[in-house]
Amino acid sequence: MMGIDELPCAPDLLVLIFAIEKENSRMPPSNRLERAVTAATIMGFIAQIFGLGIRGTALSFVGIVVAYFIIDRIFGWSNLGQRLRNLKITPLMLVAAVLLAILVGAVLRQHYIDSKIVDLGEVTDNFHWRLRLCFGRERCIANTLADLSDMVPSRSNSAAEELFSDQALGEVVRTSSHSVELLRKVYGINDRFVGAGQALPSRRAFISQRTPEFLVFNYNDDHVGVLAWRLTVDSPLLKKPLRDLINSTPFNRQTSVDDTRNRILQNLANSDRPSLIRFAMVPDVEEGKQQLYSGCFALPVRHRAFFSSLDHMMHNTATVEEAADLSGYEFNQQESNQHMYIFVFAPAHVTEVIVPTWRNLLTGVTQDVQIPPACRTLRGN
Repeated sequence: MMGIDELPCAPDLLVLIFAIEKENSRMPPSNRLERAVTAATIMGFIAQIFGLGIRGTALSFVGIVVAYFIIDRIFGWSNLGQRLRNLKITPLMLVAAVLLAILVGAVLRQHYIDSKIVDLGEVTDNFHWRLRLCFGRERCIANTLADLSDMVPSRSNSAAEELFSDQALGEVVRTSSHSVELLRKVYGINDRFVGAGQALPSRRAFISQRTPEFLVFNYNDDHVGVLAWRLTVDSPLLKKPLRDLINSTPFNRQTSVDDTRNRILQNLANSDRPSLIRFAMVPDVEEGKQQLYSGCFALPVRHRAFFSSLDHMMHNTATVEEAADLSGYEFNQQESNQHMYIFVFAPAHVTEVIVPTWRNLLTGVTQDVQIPPACRTLRGN
């Protein structure tokens, strides 16, 4: 399938046409077959420009040969040539007409392609040109990312079309290190981020069972609706069901742990504000040094943190350890002094939770970079 980008073949065709015209001038008038094949070959070029397949090009070739002999039979080429000379039509004008037909065909073909699919190459080029003008400014990069979602729209509301356009957006974003770095800073995405609203399990293939994931504001662990636990690699709770973990004593402060626990269990199946769970690996440090744990769901610079569906986890895993693995986290046996932090959260408002698809990230990053993260790194601040 040829498009307007392939027009550099036009000069070669021009040379071919002049060579054919020169050669034809030397042929005797009786040598009709060579002239017919010449005309059919030129029309074959034009047919390819208009997007005809092999069969269509072959039929046009045969049709031109047949038409050549019919015209010769009815009018005679000598008479037709005399008529063209009377009309003052020169070979150069015929060449110009052929090249004009090629240009029109290429433009129409490109228009047809653009109406059916999005040219990701062109979108990526425009995206990078706009990023260069940002000179590393985060708000400018965020605005460019937000505009990118409009350049790769979904052709329909079907799940398959939305998924396809969403993954296409992700491919464009991944071509820019500045964009990926901003999304990593704001949301914590990494190479395992799928962008389809589902967490990729630890050490498993893409087709493995996955769990719904969400992005939540990066609150402190004493935020309303949060219970948090800190487990070591040998904690007996790792071998217990998630419900046993929730019924155990958390380490964070809440006005009423029992009320928070009941609210979490009541909102398990809430479609708008489902109860969520997050696993995070944080290493300990030597005594006397500053603790690495920020007191928040994620690093202080993050605006949102990834959570998984607690209801899905409770129905599809037998232990806390299995749930951590399904969300993409596991203990590294080669490292010592690791702590697994587990946060369970019952959101109070719909706006606190978004599904982390590529499109949702791009449309939300502009607003998120304009406000400071919710995390307070020092208690009481």
